[in-house]
Amino acid sequence: MSMEAFNALLREIDPDMARGMPHSVELLLEEHELAARLSLSPDETEVLTDIFILDVARYIGGPRRGLQQAILTLNGLSAPYADCSIGIDHRHYLVLTGYTKLANATSESYC
Repeated sequence: MSMEAFNALLREIDPDMARGMPHSVELLLEEHELAARLSLSPDETEVLTDIFILDVARYIGGPRRGLQQAILTLNGLSAPYADCSIGIDHRHYLVLTGYTKLANATSESYC
């Protein structure tokens, strides 16, 4: 049932996205011109959203360490209270990751 609910959410966002019953899709948040990825969690109870904010590859040395320390600090402070985190992916993009219960996810959040 959860996979069907996830695909219903995808169809509300864009009917073409739900073709083939994917567990993960990529989309463009057009209003802000940001790339995003929606994924169904392995236990099929949550929707994980990754929003790719900024390429930070040019941050090296001290600025990179400062950025990493800021990310660790923010994640540590918010961990007990927030359903989100900040990180740097393997392509050196600053990524905001959030998750919500599938039952609470609405297409309005992504349009």
